Amino acid sequence: MENITTNIDDNLTRFLKAEREWLNEIIEKYPRQIPIQPIAEHWGCATDSIRAAIEQDATFGVYRIGSQVLCR
Repeated sequence: MENITTNIDDNLTRFLKAEREWLNEIIEKYPRQIPIQPIAEHWGCATDSIRAAIEQDATFGVYRIGSQVLCR
């Protein structure tokens, strides 16, 4: 059981490191406003899906008021 836990921990650590590196690159490239396209490409979904998630609820603290997309 310990070997399985170690593998899960190692995989999770690698995944989080890769995600953190990607996020740092995106923030450096788009420091003021991150376009939806690179997020959709990274997550493997349509840009309309990202827009719908933003408009339907405050996913990840991002929400829309009128034409403005805001963060909490």
